[in-house]
Amino acid sequence: MAFLEKVQIKDMVKEALKEVADFSGEIDSFEFRHFHEYHKKVFLTKLKELINKSPYYDRNGNIEYERYYDVPLSISVITSWNLISDCINYIFENQLVKKRNPNKIQFQ
Repeated sequence: MAFLEKVQIKDMVKEALKEVADFSGEIDSFEFRHFHEYHKKVFLTKLKELINKSPYYDRNGNIEYERYYDVPLSISVITSWNLISDCINYIFENQLVKKRNPNKIQFQ
């Protein structure tokens, strides 16, 4: 199995961050302390969407459409992060590869 690299994760996190903040520049030192519950939910929802829809590549670099990336995300997890870099590291260390349910409609 091939996993997401930190650069890919950072791009997803940056895009999800833009859902709740007008942000540009380096994100590694961005702090979560000013996020309200609403911001956390919007950020996590977008992040989960981006991770799940990212194409899964096998070790040979071929896309496997029957698999996808996933990460267990929740409000309790986000409260343990101080910086965006904590988020990126968490995703990198906790990513999973799951098999798509062929009976479920997939939106692309």
